[in-house]
Amino acid sequence: MKKIIYALAALFMVAALSSCDMEIKNVKINNLVGTWDLVSETIVHYDGTNSIEKFAKGENYLVIKKDEIESHTGKLAVTNPFSFGDPYFIIDGTSRYELKSLSYKTMVLRDPVTLLYKEKILTYERR
Repeated sequence: MKKIIYALAALFMVAALSSCDMEIKNVKINNLVGTWDLVSETIVHYDGTNSIEKFAKGENYLVIKKDEIESHTGKLAVTNPFSFGDPYFIIDGTSRYELKSLSYKTMVLRDPVTLLYKEKILTYERR
């Protein structure tokens, strides 16, 4: 009987841990609220090549609240009004990012408005 209980407990733990990284469908603002560390920035160039920059956790991050967003870069912090209309982040009424994917621990944003390169992909991890 103990073996069955242990097996069920192990199965439950595996299912619970694997569901943490499942993609969230029908994203609502509550799914975004929290602190998100920027872990990488991928630049997609017009010639098809990519350049990737990795960041240390805590170096650059976002604190998303229901109606505002704090952008932290080093010791500099900027707070702007924020709204979300799936799939777009709208910061200060002008900057617009597309939400490419969201799970409980990873968020990927796309910056479609660039002049120097085709697009910029920002990957964040929840604290």
